[in-house]
Amino acid sequence: MQMSQLTPLLFASYWCTCGHGGAFRRYGFGAEYDLYAPNYPQDELFLIMGSAFAPQGYAWAFPRGNGRVRLGVGVIHPDNDEDARIYLDRIMRDIPQLAERFKGASPLEYHTGLFPSEGAVPGFSRDGLLLAGDAGGHGSTLVGEGIRFAIYSGQMAGETAAEAIKAGDTSAAYLGRFDQRWRSRFARDMDIAYMINKHIAAYSDAQWDSSLDLLKRLTPAQAAQALRGDFTASLVMGILARNPSLIATGGKRFLDKMLERINKPVAVSAE
Repeated sequence: MQMSQLTPLLFASYWCTCGHGGAFRRYGFGAEYDLYAPNYPQDELFLIMGSAFAPQGYAWAFPRGNGRVRLGVGVIHPDNDEDARIYLDRIMRDIPQLAERFKGASPLEYHTGLFPSEGAVPGFSRDGLLLAGDAGGHGSTLVGEGIRFAIYSGQMAGETAAEAIKAGDTSAAYLGRFDQRWRSRFARDMDIAYMINKHIAAYSDAQWDSSLDLLKRLTPAQAAQALRGDFTASLVMGILARNPSLIATGGKRFLDKMLERINKPVAVSAE
């Protein structure tokens, strides 16, 4: 059978490297409860940092309607060798603000998972093969967000696969347009997210305290844009305007690096 007659395969598991390089070595390890929590305000969310509850990672409490709340913690391996599951019950029990809100809560589901935290792989396409989602390193490493970007990349990969079948050409050269489209849309923000992830993963508790003071001075729109991973020059300048003390610290140098990456043209050629 000619390779051009093969239907492209879409992989969404990062355990399959499929000739695209070695296995992922750096990854987030998370554990999470999905709880029914009748006393938890559905308009509040928590992000929790610090060595006592999420060493070299973070914890979260996200309401999702109808009294349901996701409570989780994630740590990065091999930056440390901590077990996220150990910290999960400690967070709900030992943080007073959460203990009150989770009074009477009942766990309905329990999840654990891994998330590749190395950025995108060099190439997403081979003859008859496309990698989308975790397999391509398509999640945002800033906060370990994968589902939204897996959907985006899956849609792009599906469109490319359909075009390839229609054209009767599933060669790497033809399928490489998926690489080009993905990098044109996401490469810059994903690169910056990974740069931030590597920077903050080594934070001490004192550095987190300082950074949280910085976040308090952002507008809700700026904070949401940053967590969403939508990095623009106006966002960086807005952060600096609201935190002039960064000029005299290493924070200004880091923001300059972000601006440099934002202004750098995106290379969209396939591998």
